[in-house]
Amino acid sequence: MKRKRLCDSMNTSCFVEKLFTTLAEKKINYCIISGYEKLPDEIITDVDIAIEKRAIKELDRIVFTVARSCNMVVFNKFRHGDALFTYFFVPPYLKNPEGIHIDFLWAFICEEFEREKLPGFKRYYVQCEEELLEDCVDYGIFRIPSQKKAFQHFLLRIVLKGEFNSEYKLNRVLRLFENIGVDVARSQLAKYFPKTYNEIIRCLTNNPAELPDILRNSKSELKRMTWKSFYPKNILIHVHRIIDRVVHPAGFVVAILGPDGSGKSAIVEKVLWVLSKAFIGQKRFYWRPGLLKAPGIALGLRKFDKTENPNPHGHRPENLIKSLFRFSYYLIDFTLGFFIKVWPLKVRRALCVFDRYYYDALVDSYRYNFQLPKWLLRLGMKIVPKPDVTIILDVPTDVMLSRKRELPREELERQRKEFLDLSRKIKNCYVVDNNGPIDETLKEITRIIIREKSKQTMRRLKI
Repeated sequence: MKRKRLCDSMNTSCFVEKLFTTLAEKKINYCIISGYEKLPDEIITDVDIAIEKRAIKELDRIVFTVARSCNMVVFNKFRHGDALFTYFFVPPYLKNPEGIHIDFLWAFICEEFEREKLPGFKRYYVQCEEELLEDCVDYGIFRIPSQKKAFQHFLLRIVLKGEFNSEYKLNRVLRLFENIGVDVARSQLAKYFPKTYNEIIRCLTNNPAELPDILRNSKSELKRMTWKSFYPKNILIHVHRIIDRVVHPAGFVVAILGPDGSGKSAIVEKVLWVLSKAFIGQKRFYWRPGLLKAPGIALGLRKFDKTENPNPHGHRPENLIKSLFRFSYYLIDFTLGFFIKVWPLKVRRALCVFDRYYYDALVDSYRYNFQLPKWLLRLGMKIVPKPDVTIILDVPTDVMLSRKRELPREELERQRKEFLDLSRKIKNCYVVDNNGPIDETLKEITRIIIREKSKQTMRRLKI
C-alpha cells in the first residue's frame, strides 16, 4: 500500500502511458522485458525495455519531453557497458524516498570483473537486438515478450546474474516452463546450453530442487565475447565511457551550512534518507573530506576527533604561525581530500552531504582557530573545490537560542547576517527558511537538489 501511494504521487500512470504512446507514434520497436506486471498503475521494480538501436539518438529528447508533460524530472542518466542506458525519474520535490528506474537496452551483455586475469573482466554477449525484440505480444497499452521468449530471457538472467537462490525468479521460470511445454522449452535452451539443456529440462520437469546447481554449472557454455569484439571500435567506446564517467560523474555533492541551532544535523539525515533511491550509495562528511587526521590526533595530543563541540568558542586564540599552519593543513585536506575521497564517490553515483563546509571558516573563523586576515580565507575559497549545491539554513535568532545555547545572541546574529551575505558570493547557493515544519524545509531543499541535478544531466546530454 505504501509503495502504491508513493508511485501514485509521481504520476506513474500518466508517465508510462505517454512514454509508450510516444514510442508507438514514432514507430519505434520496443519490448518491456521485466517490471511490467502492474504497469501502468504501479512500478514495483525497475523496468527493463529492449529497444531498437536506431532509436537511441532520439531517446534523450523523448524521455525529457514525456517527463515534462507529466510533471516529472529526468534526474539522471548513466550508461552501463555497451548496450544499456539507465534513466532515473523523480517528481519535482521529495518527502519520501521514491523514483522510477527505466533501463533501455539493445543487446543483452553481461560483464564480470576478474581480478586474476586480463583484460580484467569476462563479457558474455547473449542476445542481440533482433532476438530481444522478436515474438512480442500486446499487453494492454504496451508490448512484452511472448511466453517462450520470456522463459528464455529470464533463465539466462538467472544464470548470468548468479541469482540461483531467488525463489521468486526460479518459480517464475517454472511457471513459464509449464505454460510453453517441454518441446518449446527445449528449442529455446538448445541454442545457449548445447551440452546441458537436456539436464535443465529434466530438472524443470521432475526435480526443480536441483535446478540451481545445474544452472550454476551451465554458465560456462554461454558465448563469451572475443578480443575481436573489443578491437578497435569497442575499445574506444569503453575508453570514452570511462572518461565520461570520471569527467561528468553521476553523483552529487551538497553542503549544508548555518549557525549553531539552525537544524543542520536533522536536515542532513533527512536529505540522505529521502534521496536514498536517487543515488547508488551515500556519505556524510563533517566540515572537511577527512583525508588528513585532525592536527591534535596527528600530533598525538588526543585520540578522538570531535564532530560536536559543546563550547566551540571556549579556547584561547592561536598565534599567527599556528593559525597559518592549521589553515594550510586543512586547505590540503579540502583540495586533495576532495579529489581522493569525494570525487570517486561521485563517479560511483553516490550522494555526498557535508554538514558544514570550508565556507564556515569565513563566517566563524574563531571556531577553527584561524586568527588570520579575511583576505587569506577568501583566497582559500577560490582554491577549494565547490559543492554542486550549497544550502544555507536561515532561522530567527530566538529559535536558534531555544535549540542550542552554545553561543551568545550577539554572535548568532552576527553569523546569521554573514551567512546571508556569503550566499550572494557562492555559486549555486540557496537560503532556505528552516523555521517551519521540517517536511516543508525538506521539500524545498529536495526541489533545489533535483532542479540542479537535472540541469547537470541536461547540459551533459546537450538537451
